[in-house]
Amino acid sequence: MKSSTLYFTRLLPVFASAVFTISICHAAGDIAELAVSSHQLTWTPQSSSDRLSLTVAGETMHREQRFAAGEQPVLDTLAVDGVRLPDGVYTWELRVISDITLTAADKAAGLVGAWPAETQSGQFVIREGQLFASTDKEE
Repeated sequence: MKSSTLYFTRLLPVFASAVFTISICHAAGDIAELAVSSHQLTWTPQSSSDRLSLTVAGETMHREQRFAAGEQPVLDTLAVDGVRLPDGVYTWELRVISDITLTAADKAAGLVGAWPAETQSGQFVIREGQLFASTDKEE
């Protein structure tokens, strides 16, 4: 009896973490940790000092929203701009808004434009009103 209790005790954390990772996704280098519910995507930023931009696009919509440093990006599929998102496939991109600007020396050295932005992206599906999101990190 003792060995079966020990076996169960060792497996319990494995099962608990498996359930937890279904709804939360965070990979090294991500801008934010993603939590998924039946109708909401919530990103918890890794840095509270980053300003973020969230872009969501689907067959019939394209929306960008900006968030001040410390704000938590949330997408509620039941009320995007006051309208419920219809069934379909959607993509999202979370981007850090950089305050870095090129100096005169940078421009003289031939640098143009802005520094590459940090991004994190993924997709989700709404089917019969329910949200299904991939928690796999895109490369």
